Amino acid sequence: MRLAWEVTPLSVPPTGIGRYILGTLAATAEARSEWDVRAVAVAEQSGIDRIAGSLASMPVNVALLPTVKSPAWLTRRLATDLGVRSLERFSGDVDAFIDSEWFRPRQRGGVRLAIVYDVIPLLFPEWVSPRTRKAHLRSLKQIKDRADHIVAISEVTKRDLVEHLSIGAERISVAYPGVDAAYATALAKPPSVVQGRPYIVVVGTTNARKNLVRMLEAFADLAQGDADLDLVVVGAADADEGAIRAEVERHGIASRVHRLGYVSDSELAGIVAGARCLVFPSLYEGFGMPIVEAIAAGVPVAASANTTLDEACGAAAVRFDPLDSAAMAATISGLLSESTADRVEQGRRHAAGFTWSAAGEVIAIAVEATIREGRQE
Repeated sequence: MRLAWEVTPLSVPPTGIGRYILGTLAATAEARSEWDVRAVAVAEQSGIDRIAGSLASMPVNVALLPTVKSPAWLTRRLATDLGVRSLERFSGDVDAFIDSEWFRPRQRGGVRLAIVYDVIPLLFPEWVSPRTRKAHLRSLKQIKDRADHIVAISEVTKRDLVEHLSIGAERISVAYPGVDAAYATALAKPPSVVQGRPYIVVVGTTNARKNLVRMLEAFADLAQGDADLDLVVVGAADADEGAIRAEVERHGIASRVHRLGYVSDSELAGIVAGARCLVFPSLYEGFGMPIVEAIAAGVPVAASANTTLDEACGAAAVRFDPLDSAAMAATISGLLSESTADRVEQGRRHAAGFTWSAAGEVIAIAVEATIREGRQE
């Protein structure tokens, strides 16, 4: 069986999407070692080099088929939207193609599966730029029209696809993200900027959806009552950056809020493991992987009570109203003051249910079933 898997998102430093691709690609190839798995990418040379490095430890049945173009986005756009050059031009003949995110050319043969992480730009246009929303809506339409089967990363995302895009539930499988082994064995490695002080950690970009402004309001309350607590924020700058900076200055907490920006996966595990707790105040997610990673590392979690985080939290996290910064502060304070041994053990059991091998098996079964059923007309 010949499977093409689009891996172009790995041309940039991996965040949630890149990590999902790496985890599921490796696990699927391992679960079906007899398959010929072709990792397809269209990027500039620097991006292809990054992809090659990311795939260096893949199972032996995974081969990278790189296409170097400059500007690569134009080739991807022409192939995806105008049908210029088919998939086979990049992958050769295949029995199935998995569309990961960036590049979905038309294909002459074989079935097509698509991975969907969330539909946030469809539901909440105020959280993204008009350009991003337009691209995402175009992408969702292409998936609905062209994909024989869809892999959603959570039941929440599956529900959104059914309710808001009228895609039949039978066309969708759920393959949860897995927790990298590095978290279960992570040793605490606090960032040097905290200078040995205790800290709580937040993982997320400065997009309004991540709710960091209210998180800073809550931390300002906590800081008044606890002079020995800092806040570490991990994640790239995004559209809400100006509001975040203004909030830090307004509360006079600049010396106790440490912005690390993007960090590598290996570094992140140590930072999370060294925290007194992880706080996840997001207003909406496709899943919420930092929650599961933290509890796998034995770190208590306080998370938004938004129902989109229920799958990630299980019963292991304490929850708060994400629109009420005072309630957020009270919940975090309570978590920091309680004995967490039982909660940590419960969290580790919950996190153990999220494995890349399970996700890979779901995808492998979906590929096999879709091939048996044949292509959409």
